[in-house]
Amino acid sequence: MDRLRAILLMAAIVAGCGAKAGFGNGSGDLEGDGGALLWRQTCGDPVCRLGGHRDHGVPRCTVETAGKQCTTPGTTCDPGNDCNEDLVCSTTDPRQQAGGCPISRASYKKDIHFLSDRDLESYRDQLLALPLATYRYKEASPESRLHLGFLIDGHESLACVQPERDQVDLYGYASMAVATLQVQAREIDELKKEIAELRAAIGGRPGSNGVKARGLTAKPGL
Repeated sequence: MDRLRAILLMAAIVAGCGAKAGFGNGSGDLEGDGGALLWRQTCGDPVCRLGGHRDHGVPRCTVETAGKQCTTPGTTCDPGNDCNEDLVCSTTDPRQQAGGCPISRASYKKDIHFLSDRDLESYRDQLLALPLATYRYKEASPESRLHLGFLIDGHESLACVQPERDQVDLYGYASMAVATLQVQAREIDELKKEIAELRAAIGGRPGSNGVKARGLTAKPGL
């Protein structure tokens, strides 16, 4: 049970950290901007971390600021923040468009497939097989704190990996943890049922009190 609680806590923390507040009005425009040509933020990483900025081939911003007017649609720049968001010159909010930030309603998705028990078990097995490691980033000082996680090398095909961005898909990682919880919860329920049936069978035998069967002791009242 302690293991189940730990996995559930990890999933809740990851899901909570991955939530970002939106600034759109649902139509793709920033609130009140009327579809003007403005510098607008992209999604960036699902979770922001201190010192997490990475150069990713986009020119650094100079005077550009989110919400300010721009002149050339499609131009992008990197403001250098820890969330790795870019600024793009656009008339619509890229976070509100198809392919933008994750949206959880079914009406925005296709090819939906709810997982079977076998699917859940497969994701459980993949999650439990991931080797965990502690590490420091190469640019970090030897005195900096260690990070804990898994390395995506050799695991690029997993649903919790974004190989094109060299990072973990935290939403997929949390969902794999939930799949593991669901499998273990089902197995626990099945074991409880088997134990209850065994106790009932033992308790129904004459003189069965205190008799051990398969390592279990039938006690009065159980």
